[in-house]
Amino acid sequence: MSADLSIVIAVRDGAEWIEAAVRSASGADGLLEIVVVDDGSHDDGAELALGASDAVRVLRRPPRGLPAAHNVGVGAARGELLAFLDADDRWSASTPDPRRELLGGADAVLGRIQCVAAGEPHGEPFHNGGIAGLLVRREVLDRVGPFDEGLQHGHDLDWYLRARERGLNIPRSDAVVLHYTLRPDSLSDGPQGRAAQGLLAALARSRRRRGSAA
Repeated sequence: MSADLSIVIAVRDGAEWIEAAVRSASGADGLLEIVVVDDGSHDDGAELALGASDAVRVLRRPPRGLPAAHNVGVGAARGELLAFLDADDRWSASTPDPRRELLGGADAVLGRIQCVAAGEPHGEPFHNGGIAGLLVRREVLDRVGPFDEGLQHGHDLDWYLRARERGLNIPRSDAVVLHYTLRPDSLSDGPQGRAAQGLLAALARSRRRRGSAA
């Protein structure tokens, strides 16, 4: 198989985790490159990412937030297929990647996510509505359009909902393809509340779009 996969990792001050994230993705099926977008970090995470794999390309930019960083990564990616990984998460899709079997007649395929806390599985694997666990064709990303940079939380769900509203075929694979790290600060009331607000905003935009199209 020729290399056709670009994995986009956006990071800001993630030196503590980025090496492990990059190494987990370095054996991905069909890997062409790992595009690390450094969104205004004050640490040496970018250098650590470069040292973790020869497949890494680093793009440094002033801080503008996660959706803008994802847009930069997508714009720079050279692969026909794209996937996304947070800097503190781990790629766990096997080789061969089971999502590829379903991709033949689909626009994208969504794999399952396993939450991990203190190195141990937390809860049951699940399908997330967004880009986590998604293997997507580049032309589909271009067709649906960029991530909404006005949504600092919920931009991935907003993109996914726009894709579904267009009638795109996105089947689900039962394979666990990503380990999502639960950290104390990711479970705190503040970030959790902001994330919930982002999800509600994405859902509200979807309702407005569907209402105007009726």
